[in-house]
Amino acid sequence: MASAAVDRIEIGGERESDVPGIRSIHTDAFAGPIEAQLVDSLRTRDAYGPALSVVARKEGEVVGHVLFYPLEFTAVESPIRALSLAPIAVRSDLQGQGIGSSLIHEALARAWASKFDLILVLGDPAYYGRFGFRAAMDCEISAPYSGTGHAFQALAREKSLKCAGQAHYPPEFDGV
Repeated sequence: MASAAVDRIEIGGERESDVPGIRSIHTDAFAGPIEAQLVDSLRTRDAYGPALSVVARKEGEVVGHVLFYPLEFTAVESPIRALSLAPIAVRSDLQGQGIGSSLIHEALARAWASKFDLILVLGDPAYYGRFGFRAAMDCEISAPYSGTGHAFQALAREKSLKCAGQAHYPPEFDGV
């Protein structure tokens, strides 16, 4: 998928040269290294590819990043290809300018084009609700984060998808 320019912000797939900037963005946005370490460990676990790791660049510098990571999903009915949206970060001095939203919209388009069925996220319902996410418990999805109430959310590609089942996160998520 081609990169898109948004107010001098380029949105595109992760490049090898982006890795230090991605690490810096997550460390800055989360005031510590945990999320940056998660991204690094998932990157070394297996190649998720640039279609699922989307970067915002301003004048060539990484200013935002979102990762969608494939999950194993045991569905109650038909097979489901699932992703975790985790994590997303925007450089702190550029937050609130729509960069995070642009990253999520681009990553969602790539996920749907790649024929994924379901995306799960642990985060603020008011923020993620803008993209159509809803409480995963309403969809009968269980995961290690099921006890977080409405913060554990789901978005299905097709509204008619019966997404009941169990999401299995890789062990790298345990420390987050």
